[in-house]
Amino acid sequence: MRLTNIVIESASKKVDKNCITLKDDTPGLSLRIFKNGTKVWIVRKVVNYKEHSKILGKFPELSIAEARQKARETVESFVQKNSITAKINEEDLTFENIFKEWMDFKKGEIKDWKRQEGCFKQHVLPIFSKLKLSEIKPVMIRAHLLELIKNEGKFETAKRICIWIGQMERFALGLGYVDNLRLQNLSKLLPSTKHKNRPSIPPSQLDTYMPTIITACADSQLMWDTLRLAFYTLLRPSEYTSMEWSWIKEDHIEIPAEIMKMKRAHRVPITSQIREVLDNRPCSSRYVLPSPRANKPITINALAKVFSRHGLSGILVPLENPLRSFIKTNSTF
Repeated sequence: MRLTNIVIESASKKVDKNCITLKDDTPGLSLRIFKNGTKVWIVRKVVNYKEHSKILGKFPELSIAEARQKARETVESFVQKNSITAKINEEDLTFENIFKEWMDFKKGEIKDWKRQEGCFKQHVLPIFSKLKLSEIKPVMIRAHLLELIKNEGKFETAKRICIWIGQMERFALGLGYVDNLRLQNLSKLLPSTKHKNRPSIPPSQLDTYMPTIITACADSQLMWDTLRLAFYTLLRPSEYTSMEWSWIKEDHIEIPAEIMKMKRAHRVPITSQIREVLDNRPCSSRYVLPSPRANKPITINALAKVFSRHGLSGILVPLENPLRSFIKTNSTF
């Protein structure tokens, strides 16, 4: 809407709350009218996912025409001061520099960014770091990854690298660092391999394994409690092993979004079985399941080692998968 004196005067008579905001057709410019009659010009602009705002002055001291001109100048200054492209010239658009920027962005988006960063530093950056992203051809990446597969047998790592390079290139395109996408679907250039899933134990066979599992955990209350929380909460290993006392509420467990795989906060109702485990756990650490050797949560590997010593090597993941899938398939809520 294009603001005029008549529009502003009419809106001023209709302020029934603390204030109202009128947006002008000049990008980012708006007029905030307060109940006491004060009118303030404000300009806003989002640059690189961050909002910048500034109060330009009061109306009518600052006229509509003056506010529009000042808004255009302010928006331009926001862009110049905060634009990433303004900080990096053409010669600096190397694979390594764009990777660092992409990693900074990913750190706020995903939980396992360290794994991606380590993989690139070990397998990709030593070869491509000084090259411009726009100069790297698919055949160059394919040749390098084929050597990685041949020499180290890391087929899954090579496939993940292909996916991540594609994501990084799309990030670069969005920022204007490259003009087109050439490094997408690189995994299709690699030889195919048959993926073998981990064997899964049908729920009907759990009673076959439970006596041995109970025996394995008999010597450690910590391990037994860890296993029971896995069964009762149906959480992923990284979620129940990281459980903190601050998450325990009166009738539920509040798991923060940064812990969950889908980056959404999650609640687990506290059943009588879960309550029994929690009531008998010592509160000597911030973690419900603390590691006995450090002020850290227990790791799933510790439980896996206990299983392994009792002839149940590799059984932990196959044991958890059918539990989660069984509940998902048969749940009535």
